[in-house]
Amino acid sequence: MIAAVSGTAIVADLGASQAGSELEALVVMGLSNLLYVVVPRAFALMLMTALYNFPMLVFTMVASYLVAVAVVGVNADAGGHASGSRQQRQDDTDDMFD
Repeated sequence: MIAAVSGTAIVADLGASQAGSELEALVVMGLSNLLYVVVPRAFALMLMTALYNFPMLVFTMVASYLVAVAVVGVNADAGGHASGSRQQRQDDTDDMFD
């Protein structure tokens, strides 16, 4: 989705630059079109795509936590530790295999 939207915008901007002879002006000055026009946009696209992932990671962690607590019923106060004594957990495990 990002590639489609940003790719279309980049191509449209490059087309407008070509129509306005801006790209030809770079060539006349002895500058590379690729280096001054395409590379900065490619770097910006890579950077922004990576930065778009951060809010999604936060959103999925928060949503996973809410589903675990509200739907599955995981104890939010357990702090990552299993509840009950070691003996109780062993008894529960033994009951599963009997």
